[in-house]
Amino acid sequence: MRLRHRCPSASAATVCASLAECSPAELILLAYDRIGCQLRDAEMAIAAGQTAALTHAIQQATDLISQGLVASLDVERGGDIARKLGLIYDFALRKLVQASLWKDADVVRELAVLFGGLRPAWVVRRPDRVEV
Repeated sequence: MRLRHRCPSASAATVCASLAECSPAELILLAYDRIGCQLRDAEMAIAAGQTAALTHAIQQATDLISQGLVASLDVERGGDIARKLGLIYDFALRKLVQASLWKDADVVRELAVLFGGLRPAWVVRRPDRVEV
């Protein structure tokens, strides 16, 4: 049996009409929301002793960070902020490995707090969009 936490649907359809219409900040918000869901899934899998579900959730979070957040960093335009975000994302990727190896729910919760704290910085108020 595979555990699955059902996050409130923060799909692209509720944020913007299509991914092509999303601003870069909205895409980052979507990634942060999905990472949060995967971290909750990982925590539940640890509690239930379900290694396969933990591995899946950690891999999904890892992919979102490495292929989404890290890949989107532009150090030339973003300067010091982009470099610091890169360090934070690298830290998170290392912590995900630790959480997976040691089945450590405290590490998973630490990352949830980290990404929850970063998320508000990406919220952009736009009159033509629903605020995320």
